[in-house]
Amino acid sequence: MQAKNYYLILGINATANQNEIKAAYRQLAKKYHPDKNTNNKSAEDYFKEIQQAYSVLSNLAKRKKYDLSISFGSTYYQTTSSAKQKQYTPYTGNAYQYAQQQAGATPHQQYEPRKPEEYKEDNTERNQLLICVAIAVVLLYFIVSYSVK
Repeated sequence: MQAKNYYLILGINATANQNEIKAAYRQLAKKYHPDKNTNNKSAEDYFKEIQQAYSVLSNLAKRKKYDLSISFGSTYYQTTSSAKQKQYTPYTGNAYQYAQQQAGATPHQQYEPRKPEEYKEDNTERNQLLICVAIAVVLLYFIVSYSVK
C-alpha cells in the first residue's frame, strides 16, 4: 500500500504556506463534513483523510518529516490498521547514513574514512604528462629551427 499524498488530498502545492493549507482544509472540511453528508460513509472517510492531512501539514515538524519520507520513498506516515508495520528509522540529519539504513546496508558496507597511508599520491600520470609536454616542446623547437633556414 502506498503512502497517501497529503498535498493531493488537500489540493495544494507542495510549496504552500500555512495560510493556504488552512484555507484548503476549511474549504474541504465544509464540503465533506459528516453533519452535511449524513449517511454517506465515503464522505466521512474522506473527511478523516482531510483531517489527517491537515494535522500533518499544519505542524512544521511533522511536515518536515513527511516531506522527507515522501522524498526518500518511505511509507513513514502510512496509515494501516495492521499491527505488523515495518519499523522505520527516523531521519537524523545525515543523508548518507539515512540512505544506507534505508538500503539495508550491513556495517561492513557502510562508509569508512580512508587511512592516512592511503592518501599518498600516485605521480605516474603527472610524470607521463610532463614527459609528453617536454617531447612536444623539443619537437616544436626542431621544427621551428629547421623551417627558418
